[in-house]
Amino acid sequence: MTDITETESSERVERIPAEVCDNLRRFHQTLTDLEEALQPHFASVPPDQRPPLQRARNDVLSLFCINSLYWMLLCTHGKNPRENEMLTNELKRTKDYMGRLKELEEKRLAPKVDKTAAKNFIRNALWQPQDKNNVTDGTKEISVDKEKHARKFEDRNGETPEVATKIAKLMN
Repeated sequence: MTDITETESSERVERIPAEVCDNLRRFHQTLTDLEEALQPHFASVPPDQRPPLQRARNDVLSLFCINSLYWMLLCTHGKNPRENEMLTNELKRTKDYMGRLKELEEKRLAPKVDKTAAKNFIRNALWQPQDKNNVTDGTKEISVDKEKHARKFEDRNGETPEVATKIAKLMN
């Protein structure tokens, strides 16, 4: 095994065109940025302890990262990734999964009906007589004299309104 001295190493680097060195530096920096960005997603909580939606989100993220890395690999080999049918199918599948995941997240955040509150609201909104002898709907008072079977309808001003007259006809 031969040891490479610094001078030999620098001579080899000088033989590589500057454009290639710049591309390699950018490629290396991009991989480092990708690794740093993904580290929190995969190191925080073990996958089996995550909620299902979080697991699905991480799976889609992993799938997208693998597709992106394969795209980069094809570029480094000098091939056009858009012409690779397998990769385009995978990217389409990934987009479909992203759409499904978005639907699930929106469904989770959508307002839900509180059945108990709705029942209470409807029950309290419907008019119910409190006392069968003296009934009020907020604007008119209806008095029923059970002994004489006579019905007397009066509003608060002492006048007989049309609605009370109609109710009296219906009750007879």
